[in-house]
Amino acid sequence: MTNSSTDSVFTIVIGAGLAGLAAARELQAAGRSVVVLEKSRGPGGRLNTRRHLETRADRGVPYWQNQGPLTQAWRAELSGHCDLRPWPNKLHHLTAQGITPESIADRWTIPTGLSSAAKVWAAGLSIARNHRAIALTAPQSPGDPWQIRCDCPQANRPADFQEDWLAAAIVLAIPAAQAADLLEPIAPDWAGLARGVAYDPCFTITAAYAKKLVWPTLGSADWQAIAPELSTDWRWLAREDSKTDGASQPVIVLHSQPAFADHWWNHPDLEAAGRSLLARAAADTGIALTEPDWLQVHRWRYAIVWQGVEATCWVDQTQAIAVAGDWFNNADPRQSLEAALRSGQAAAQSLLGSR
Repeated sequence: MTNSSTDSVFTIVIGAGLAGLAAARELQAAGRSVVVLEKSRGPGGRLNTRRHLETRADRGVPYWQNQGPLTQAWRAELSGHCDLRPWPNKLHHLTAQGITPESIADRWTIPTGLSSAAKVWAAGLSIARNHRAIALTAPQSPGDPWQIRCDCPQANRPADFQEDWLAAAIVLAIPAAQAADLLEPIAPDWAGLARGVAYDPCFTITAAYAKKLVWPTLGSADWQAIAPELSTDWRWLAREDSKTDGASQPVIVLHSQPAFADHWWNHPDLEAAGRSLLARAAADTGIALTEPDWLQVHRWRYAIVWQGVEATCWVDQTQAIAVAGDWFNNADPRQSLEAALRSGQAAAQSLLGSR
């Protein structure tokens, strides 16, 4: 994968979330040599599945949802590779009058975790994992390559880690604040606009319980997911063990509201934050959540975009650089999957038309 000379430059996509995967696939299908630089250990971004012993939990996106033609097409592609299942069959709503179920459709899960979808879509792509892009140097003259500097904590650094890369073209497909840091020296106007994008943070609590535990029914139905419609510290509670057959242990995922995440963000004891949120959800629902066998807290700084940009992507065809992400397309949180795919695809198509 080394490209230390101008004879072997690639089109480089920075970020292996949905926008980055969409861009990389579009470029590769058009015949471009593509490398994806990803700061984490695997692709998918918020399609993030936490595995512990025999348990699994989707910590980011809770389910795949048809939000438009691209999400529908990608789901159809997955159907030949993954065990896609409708989930949740019923979504319970917590209101001031109690908890009531509602039948829903067009939502799917994968028993092995939604990160399995990202692995299917990433198949055939060259992905340099644990490579965090920290600096870009623009071409000095027409025909010169981009220069990309990468970093990685020594503890996570892979044996084939490469610090410097050359690129014929670049797609930045990372959260707006991170994109702004890279864009500041080369495209300050873009960087300023990116810094205007606003995100809500979120804490995700993953917790597993005694194997003998039997979850209570809520009314006449077994519960799979609960969304509150009243003011509280949490916004989503899901039974992750309901996504698969014969789960070895009851497991839940609990997402916080932004105010809770802001309050606890820099607290030195994240487990205390997790137990506090579990206690609030237990008090709200009457479900015994306060004594897990184990719990883990994950912080998402860039969880939900609430103020984005109207463009589908940004492209400078002269310098062969594009910027994409779920913070484009007006950033409607209810359409974030479709927005990310549409932005990544549009960025790639614009670059393909430039040279």
